[in-house]
Amino acid sequence: MDSSSKKLRILIVDDHAMMRDSLRLILNDMADMAVAEEAGTGAQTLELCRKQSFDVILLDHRLPDMTGQEVARRIKELGTKTKIVAISMNDDERVRQEMLSAGADIFAAKTDALKMLPDLIRKSISD
Repeated sequence: MDSSSKKLRILIVDDHAMMRDSLRLILNDMADMAVAEEAGTGAQTLELCRKQSFDVILLDHRLPDMTGQEVARRIKELGTKTKIVAISMNDDERVRQEMLSAGADIFAAKTDALKMLPDLIRKSISD
């Protein structure tokens, strides 16, 4: 994507404000990305997805009101073309498979995601 192209609209979903802040700082520093919105719960996420469109959603595996799997399934049921990059503190294969089966396009451990996030987002929209 060259600098004249539209920036990717990203929704960050994580129940920890510090994690959202860190992700926002990383992503807003990329020329081709912009954090459009943030959410701390599944309900907030679904409400935002009904009102706006996003290119990519960074979705935490655990939220206070529902699982990341449930949120991913409901987002996919909305019929959007939004890509979902699931992130979790738990790099367990079972969690990975659950998130991918629920509709996530990519899964990454948060420790890896912080280092590789821009590349993961670009990969999600190129697949």
